[in-house]
Amino acid sequence: MEFVNLETERMYLKNIAIEDAEFMLEHFSNMEINQFLFDAVPFQNLEEALALIRFYEEEKKIDIGYDMQTKFRGCGYMQEALAAILIFAKEQLPVSRIEAHIYVDNLKSIALAAKLGFSFEGQTEMCQFMGKDYLHYIYIKNIT
Repeated sequence: MEFVNLETERMYLKNIAIEDAEFMLEHFSNMEINQFLFDAVPFQNLEEALALIRFYEEEKKIDIGYDMQTKFRGCGYMQEALAAILIFAKEQLPVSRIEAHIYVDNLKSIALAAKLGFSFEGQTEMCQFMGKDYLHYIYIKNIT
């Protein structure tokens, strides 16, 4: 499956490339950014600066995750980016469902998911991060 670069009114969303490793290292070494990412252990070096998008072809679903540098929060960028990604997924990907696993205390992310049409259907997931349990809600958007 190929993901394309997307353009919104204010942003250019591009695939992560090798050239982005230093940015990834800086970004995901920041504990303020990692606080709601249940699977994000702060990067220690460039080799760890990788991104992963999981695609479950047999289930026709994808998991979506997102984070934002603190200096850009509250400007509507994430809503704009996710709206473009949802359109792309609906029109270009062979999927019928998108899931967002959101830490229960991440109220802004929960509100954003609801605004974009995701719904909480009662599913939860307990995730361990650095030896501690974190409860996550699973928000779902059907795009068929």
